[in-house]
Amino acid sequence: MRSPVRELRHAFRELRKDPVWTGIAVATLALSMGANTAVFSIVNAVLVRPLPYLEPNRIMQVWGSAPARGLEEAPLSHRRFLGIARQSSAFEAIGAYTADTINLTGVREPRQLSALRVSPGVLDVLRVRPARGRNFRGEEEQPGGAPVVLLSDALWRHRFGSDPRILGKPVSLDGIPRAIVGVLPAGFVFPDGEADVWIPRVLEPSFLSSGAVERGSGYLSLIARLKPGVSIGRAQAELDVIAAREPYSEGLDADLQYRIVPMKDQMVSGVRPTLLVLLVAVGFVLLIACANVANLLLARSTGRRREMAVRAVLGASPRRLMLQTLSESLVLSTTAALAGLLIATWGLTLLVSRGAGHLPRNSEIRLDGGVLAVTGGLALFTGLIFGMAPALYASRTDLNEVLRDAGPGSIGGPRGLRIRALLVVAEVALAVVLLIGAGLLMRSFVRLLAVDIGFRPGNLLSAKIDLAPSKYAQPAQRREFYRRLSDDLGSLPGALSVGAAETLPLGETTPQTLAAVPGLAVPPPGERAVVPFNTVTPGYFRTLGIPLRKGRGFREDEDDTAPITVVISESFARRFFPDADPIGRHVVLGKSSVEREIVGIVGDVRLDGLETVNAETFYLSANQRTISSLAVVIRTAGEPRSLMGAVRRRMRDIDPDQPVANLRTMEEVIGGSMAGRRYILILAGLFASLALALAALGIYSVTAYSVSQRTPEIGLRIALGARPVDVLRLVMTRVLALTLAGVGLGLAAALGVTRLLSSLLFGVTTGDPLTFAAIPLLLSAVSVVASCLPALRAIRIDPLTALRDE
Repeated sequence: MRSPVRELRHAFRELRKDPVWTGIAVATLALSMGANTAVFSIVNAVLVRPLPYLEPNRIMQVWGSAPARGLEEAPLSHRRFLGIARQSSAFEAIGAYTADTINLTGVREPRQLSALRVSPGVLDVLRVRPARGRNFRGEEEQPGGAPVVLLSDALWRHRFGSDPRILGKPVSLDGIPRAIVGVLPAGFVFPDGEADVWIPRVLEPSFLSSGAVERGSGYLSLIARLKPGVSIGRAQAELDVIAAREPYSEGLDADLQYRIVPMKDQMVSGVRPTLLVLLVAVGFVLLIACANVANLLLARSTGRRREMAVRAVLGASPRRLMLQTLSESLVLSTTAALAGLLIATWGLTLLVSRGAGHLPRNSEIRLDGGVLAVTGGLALFTGLIFGMAPALYASRTDLNEVLRDAGPGSIGGPRGLRIRALLVVAEVALAVVLLIGAGLLMRSFVRLLAVDIGFRPGNLLSAKIDLAPSKYAQPAQRREFYRRLSDDLGSLPGALSVGAAETLPLGETTPQTLAAVPGLAVPPPGERAVVPFNTVTPGYFRTLGIPLRKGRGFREDEDDTAPITVVISESFARRFFPDADPIGRHVVLGKSSVEREIVGIVGDVRLDGLETVNAETFYLSANQRTISSLAVVIRTAGEPRSLMGAVRRRMRDIDPDQPVANLRTMEEVIGGSMAGRRYILILAGLFASLALALAALGIYSVTAYSVSQRTPEIGLRIALGARPVDVLRLVMTRVLALTLAGVGLGLAAALGVTRLLSSLLFGVTTGDPLTFAAIPLLLSAVSVVASCLPALRAIRIDPLTALRDE
């Protein structure tokens, strides 16, 4: 017996004899294997690979929970953080953090930086040490402590030129000099997202007043490391005891329980279904490609039947013939895997740059040793999968049968045709599943685009302004800044109106608070509803085009000396005032018992996503609740991007140290909110299109094979008077039979498989009748088109030539 190396060299020589056939087979496999490698690289980085910290399975996230109020993962107040840190014995280290923004000032071009306010324990939980300098000290966390900062490696390199003497130097942040005490390691990524700077004092977030912090406003995320040997269940039981011991019946954080979640699970919970769906889809594409190559190998094997028969006569055993065919399959799959790696490298770069930014751990997505090992295993697996049927076919070659069917028209017999037909049925079934999945996602995306978002997004330009607390400490200063900014921007040529809000719809997470309607008795905070709210300027509703349904909006002359008024959404009115006119009625907000008058009702707006339901929202006036951070919106007469330069210039005129961040159109904001859905739709559509093309190729090949095998029969029929339409019916009947068999199997499989998509759909059920009816029609049409060329060839068969060859 020859060595495996000699078998492979012989297989390579055999494949080189037919470069066109080999090229088609390798290209088919390479595309599918490249797609599988690219998608698995993403799945591996996000779902499989451990977090890049020491003993990451011990890192936990702690949330607040109040299921009765619809809170599953609520941020915690500072006092609850201190209570857990003081009483817990299950954690080796615990820290708190919150995302914030801060302005880099005192430079020619001020810039808004992403910041994390962290307690010193955060780096201890992650077991990360600054590459230069030190961590924060306990006294720096306390009010009045020294102003210090940690820089990210990227900011240190790009903004400070990798200055090795950076430690101890001051950097002006929000107008306050802060001493640089450390630089974080290169490549370090915080689990909850990257930040330019880390600053202590979680008690002093820029987006909350000190009163709100003291009243128990939840704004902190907690991260903790379990002690060795402590289970998640034990830690959860301890947190339950702590929550019962300190219920905090008063305040915004009243009656919360605690919930502990492994950090990795927390990070990937939102994208796990999406990635698993993509992995299944690309796996289906690979199976279709294998079926196609198996068909090609069968066609090639039938052309070599006489060669195989002669080898058998000369002493080659069935096992030897089988190994020879399998060797050719493995050479094909290995070559395709190498080409697929090149495709995956290019495709992965495209996927990450164009759409993976919304994925957690996206900076870790790459081809690594584990991915290469999987690709190697994939090559072996696919080689065996698509090579097994041709190998078995070759090993059962019968010399008498070959000699009996040795005419030019006899190239395989009914057994080979049946195998190829079964492969085509499998291809069609898999393609049906993929196409139905892509169709459901497309229908869902179209439904999302048709959603009434509650305002007019066209011709809107937005920008985020965060005022430095040190410079704009007083409410009157902030009001004056936004009044001047509104007047200046409103005077720009092409600007129609200007408004501002604490958060923009679909662009940022909307803050929430407690709400109740006064009755016989105002319910305690623990029994009040949790509702979103927004702080807006008087021109906000007009600028966005949010309709005023009843009453009035806010007035410019209402400031913090006037009674606080409230504007509510239609959903708020329906929930809290189902049988009464809300205008002139009152609501109680937060933990306060102070009643605020409702002066207007506006239309519902989609806040945190197109797929979310309209929430019961209320609005406060920015003239009465003066905050340091607002998103400015400008409605323009023409193209909004044409005003970007003018907006920056006006800002420099008002305050040279005040940067403008997130300057973009409202349509870009909405597009960003749909990036995740668009990403999976594009990939699913790409894989479904590839599956459809491969299925069409399979139908074409088996039809061409069938016509070639039945050439004498067709010639005889034509000689006996068969019309072209009769020949066409003969060919098409078989094609449609195979297609319908595959469609039937595919529809049955899709009814079960598409349940995986339920969490990704909007306004469409997994059994959507339109999709399930359209896809079979599409595949039937494609099968007819794919079989047209062989069918036309059958019509043109010369009966004399066919009969003479027979």
